[in-house]
Amino acid sequence: MHPSDALNFKDGAPADVVAQIRQNASRLDQSGGFPEADISAMASAGLLTRAAQLAFATVKGQNKPASASEIHAILRSLGYANLSLARLFEGHFNALLLIARYGTRRQFAQAYDDAAEGKFFAIWNAEAGNPLKIEEHSESAVLNGAKCFCSGAGFVERALVTATDASAQKIMVLVELERDERCDLASWKPLGMRASASGEVDFSGVGTSRQSLIGKPGDYFRQPDFSAGAWRFLAAQLGAIDALVECLRDDLVTAGRQHDPHQKARFAQALICVESAGLWAKSAAIKAENDTLCVDQRTSYVGLARHAVERAALDVIELVQKSIGLNCLLQPHPAERIMRDLATYLRQPAPDRVLSEAAAYALTKDGAVSETWTAP
Repeated sequence: MHPSDALNFKDGAPADVVAQIRQNASRLDQSGGFPEADISAMASAGLLTRAAQLAFATVKGQNKPASASEIHAILRSLGYANLSLARLFEGHFNALLLIARYGTRRQFAQAYDDAAEGKFFAIWNAEAGNPLKIEEHSESAVLNGAKCFCSGAGFVERALVTATDASAQKIMVLVELERDERCDLASWKPLGMRASASGEVDFSGVGTSRQSLIGKPGDYFRQPDFSAGAWRFLAAQLGAIDALVECLRDDLVTAGRQHDPHQKARFAQALICVESAGLWAKSAAIKAENDTLCVDQRTSYVGLARHAVERAALDVIELVQKSIGLNCLLQPHPAERIMRDLATYLRQPAPDRVLSEAAAYALTKDGAVSETWTAP
């Protein structure tokens, strides 16, 4: 590995890649297809390899704010182009990050080489009706059970999954998969995020070596990374908000309604929303990766950011619908797909709990409110 020789995407994914992804988004949404060509373009541009380099830099503490800022920019640009693709890339990066953080040097070196060769990674934790379990032997292990909401099912070739071991704890296992192997996409009929191919994968009977076990039981849920890592999906959501506000602007100008005072007022509100979401999302990325802050500061701040970005997104959706009217709810208007994708991707786990936990933490402080999220 040579992280120092890396490409740099501090301004986001390359413009030509973003343009291709954006052009293909509507077709993939309508067909339910998987963005293979887009992922190939990302691989050719170096984005899959760069994810591995940034994962390594993050874990080793090599200018973590810069690494977070770059991943934020990449995810925002991909979310602008196609939120499904941004979701898939976030999973690719997260899997590599977990391998870098908890795996051995040999395990990450192999993962890095695989990413450099264009292999796409994913992290699958959600349990199906038959939860995934692992039976460990002296030199091998056998998986039994399934995972659901597996983004990239049938296409991902390196899946990092959580499986329950004999001690009833979850351990991460890196599984090599062939295309279309063990997946069931029949139940994936969502409102939005159709191109993410988030189906069910049955691992029953899959044998693996102990060298495929990543870290120790419980590592996947270690804080602050488990909760604070939510900043990455905020960056992707922010990109979709960007795209929606742009749709609104273009529609108003094309229709000649940009001088209407009511339309201008709504558009101004949309601009406030996207700017507010951008400030929260970027600040969450930097604070989440700031090792001088305590665990509760990092997780609580990201929890607040989740709600701030969600509120901004929902407000923008409402403003777009009021301003454009029925047309934005009809295909092929570009806002129609973006709103469905964003509404679907906003449904993240435990929104009320993270808000309550953030408030509980802040209520334990008796100093200046402005210092709640700063280092001691």
